[in-house]
Order: sequence, then structure tokens, then C-alpha cells
Amino acid sequence: MNSTRIEALLERYYEGETTLAEERMLRDYFATATVPPELEHHRSMFAGFKAAHEEGIRDEGFFDKLEQALVVSEPAPRVIAWSPAPRRTLVPMGIAAGALLLAGLLFSIYRDMNDRRFATPGFDTEIAYADVTEALFMVSGNLNNGLRHVERISMVDKAITNLSLLTKFYQYQTVVINPDDRLGESINP
Repeated sequence: MNSTRIEALLERYYEGETTLAEERMLRDYFATATVPPELEHHRSMFAGFKAAHEEGIRDEGFFDKLEQALVVSEPAPRVIAWSPAPRRTLVPMGIAAGALLLAGLLFSIYRDMNDRRFATPGFDTEIAYADVTEALFMVSGNLNNGLRHVERISMVDKAITNLSLLTKFYQYQTVVINPDDRLGESINP
């Protein structure tokens, strides 16, 4: 086979346009002893292909592994890990946020009271003070009422815990106090 035909086949081979028969011709051509010097650098590649083709694929799951390796998967979304260090800062930040909210509320009330005092004639600060204390007592009373309900729930929880201890006692009572009763061989009728 002439070298111009081989060069044309090589060009088509590198473009991926050759058939299996043409690739077999290239493998066989480079396996012969007479290869022109300008094509000598292709010899080792085609010799490796020929050796691999003659050896065959021994691994039966090769094509499955190859297909899995070639499958392009989407990158996993980045997950931001929650480390324990920010937890230590959450409590002081919560306290600071609460204090800031309280300061803003007090400033707003103070400003509103000053605006009313100057805007309305006859504003009485004692009446305002009495209204605020009445509102705070009402909030305090409702909070105490709610806490009493929570205490009742905790008492029920404590009773359930004691009941579970009684149940455990009943389970072991037949073994410790009257072992014959466990087998149904008690002497008492």
C-alpha cells in the first residue's frame, strides 16, 4: 500500500471518519516491517492497538465500568457546614438583639410621651405612669397564670414517671416476691 493512501487514512482516522475495516488496515500496515521513516512515529501506537485487539478484553464488566466513567454527572451542591463556633456567638447576639429591641421600644415610648406632652394641653404624666404600670401588671399576671399551667403539666409528667417505675416494680414483683406464681405452681389457690 502506498504512503499517500496511508497518510489520507491517518488523517481520516484522527478526524474519526474511518470505518473498522480501514482501522484494521492501518493496524496491519504498521505491524509490517516496512514502514517509511516519516510514518515511523505512528508505529508504536498502532502496535499497541493491535496487541490489545489480539489480547481481547478479559474483564467482562469493562464496558459497564467505561460507561459509568464516561457519564458526566452534575456537580453536587455546596453544603455549608454548621460548626459549633457560631453557636457560642448566638446567645450573646440574641441578648444584644433583645437589648437593642428593648432600647428602641423605650426610646419610642419616651419620644411618644414627649410628643404628646407638647402636642396636647393638659397632659398628665401621672396618668401615663398609671397606665403603663397597669399594662405591666396585666402582662405580669398573664405570665404568672401561664406559668401555673406549666407547673401542672410538669406535675403530670412527674406522675407518669412514677407510674413507669411502678410498672417496672410490677414486672419484677412476681420474680422476687412470689417466684412460684410466675410458673403457675403457686401453693395458694
